[in-house]
Amino acid sequence: MELRFLRFRILIILLVLVAFLFGAQQSAYAKNFNVSFDGACVGGIVNSNQLLSTNPSVPSGLRDKGSWVNTGGLDFSNTSHLAVISGFSGPGPYTAEFRLHNGDRYFYTITAPVSATAFTFESNGSTDPVLLGASDYPVPFNVTPPDGTSYAYYYRNVQTGVVSNGPLSSPSSNWNFNPTNDQPIYSAYSVVTHNVSGRVCRSVTNSIEVSKNLTLQVIGGGSVCQATGTFVLEVIPYSPGYYYEWTLPDGSFVSGQTYSVNLDDINQRGNYVVSAYDVPMGTLVATSDPVAVGAYSLTASIAPAGTVPLCEGATTNLSGRSIHPNPSVNLDYQWIRNGVAEGMSTNGYNVEDNRTVTEGGSFVFRVQETSNPLCYAMSAPTNVELAIVANSMPVTGSHACEGGQISNIRLGNSEVGVTYRRCA
Repeated sequence: MELRFLRFRILIILLVLVAFLFGAQQSAYAKNFNVSFDGACVGGIVNSNQLLSTNPSVPSGLRDKGSWVNTGGLDFSNTSHLAVISGFSGPGPYTAEFRLHNGDRYFYTITAPVSATAFTFESNGSTDPVLLGASDYPVPFNVTPPDGTSYAYYYRNVQTGVVSNGPLSSPSSNWNFNPTNDQPIYSAYSVVTHNVSGRVCRSVTNSIEVSKNLTLQVIGGGSVCQATGTFVLEVIPYSPGYYYEWTLPDGSFVSGQTYSVNLDDINQRGNYVVSAYDVPMGTLVATSDPVAVGAYSLTASIAPAGTVPLCEGATTNLSGRSIHPNPSVNLDYQWIRNGVAEGMSTNGYNVEDNRTVTEGGSFVFRVQETSNPLCYAMSAPTNVELAIVANSMPVTGSHACEGGQISNIRLGNSEVGVTYRRCA
């Protein structure tokens, strides 16, 4: 009798323990919110903050813990709470979903009742790229027509993808672009706020590449170091006012804006250099750094891989790794969270960077050759699923006899569509 009573007490303790462990992961009820937003404009853009601030709004302290999981056919610059949204080709409605780590889901119905005005970004009356060569900044830009209520100016480093800003709320449609670092190739543009039929619209202008130098890029964004395959190299900035000459790995020359590379042809492996002249055989304006094309494979990884659960208030460690097959080649590396690239660091050929994570999100580890940045590799994403501390839930299950087991355990007040895990 005493042994049976002891077994019964052990069963009760186990059930209580399970209830406690599961109760520390997820609140009993995740909430759904339906939000209507009619502030979009056909042909314009919307900042995520405009949607997340619309009633019922996403609490500002939780926005960084959520992500966009359904775009509804719209174009999102990334999946984070900072994404810029475009692709409004008609009045809609469009639907999008923002999901928080606690399971709360915000469903947005977006309409665009008016059409945004199209604006053009120019330099000296032209939309062509600006190749400065030996000339210096600043470069004058202007927006036409000058009908905006305010103008925000941005410039993106073409090689790193990092976006910086000039004046963010300028009343002027004119901007003298004078970056602190005059060596990178930049892509400059403006976001114009304006009124249409009493509504506020935002339009993004065309972009203009501007640089003192030339660089090469792969059309479509691939890497120049692959085991096999084909890709197309393109020189930027490319202005039709100059003559561009390619020096190929075999020492021959061709002209043009692009060149197709086949890695299966050993003669097409090696260095590519492009020079710009005012006229054929004329004065040299600028020359690119060599781009080394090779038939080898650079890889990157994150440990742990796949999906990693993380309890709110706790931390987990991610390790990004890459080893270059040639020990003499140094690597730069960076983390990308929810599609947003972070700062880049430099290391040797054997890279291992440990990151302590306190927030959820999709993490990617990217590496590139320091002296040949078009050779790069990206890891598969590791998804850190952040869970909240929550109320305890009643647990029920079948009795266990000697030699048997507990089965049919159920969480009371649980919800379909919500994942429950143990938080240690």
